[in-house]
Amino acid sequence: MNELKLVIPEKRHENQVQEMVEEFKKSGEEIIYGFAELNTYKDYEDWLDYRQKHQDVATLPPGRVLATTYFLCDEQESKIFGVIDIRHELNDFLEKEGGHIEYAIRPSARNCGLGSYMMALGLEKSLELGIEKVLVTCDLDNVVSKKVIEKNFGELENKIISSEGKTMCRYWICQAKRL
Repeated sequence: MNELKLVIPEKRHENQVQEMVEEFKKSGEEIIYGFAELNTYKDYEDWLDYRQKHQDVATLPPGRVLATTYFLCDEQESKIFGVIDIRHELNDFLEKEGGHIEYAIRPSARNCGLGSYMMALGLEKSLELGIEKVLVTCDLDNVVSKKVIEKNFGELENKIISSEGKTMCRYWICQAKRL
């Protein structure tokens, strides 16, 4: 899988993103984790602008944390397989429910190890940011996500009830253990 890489979203990815979003919708998934609220913006360029504001403390929206979104692409960037959002720090909400990393693999690319691979690449990016312990959360019934997190050395700390009333698992990944 070393022909895959993480790339920062750019305008040139717009058609691929629209195609991927449609794939999620067709599969019945309204929320695309890792896409940092893409579905709440009128168009892709507005979303790119929103994401750019999360890259600089001077333009960071109130109540938000610095975060970087990446797409998992092939070497030529001809196809986007997934999206991962890495928060550089945690606020109260993220400490409880959201964690440092949120991600999604498009439905047609699932069940072939891409989630685990993208998580490993995301953990490398987190380490570059100086994040030594990474919090990742998932719904209790999301067996695949739990496997992805555990494969990347996630250790279950506890289970909580989210603000939406769902049971969530909170995992910590110690970077030193996975290296």
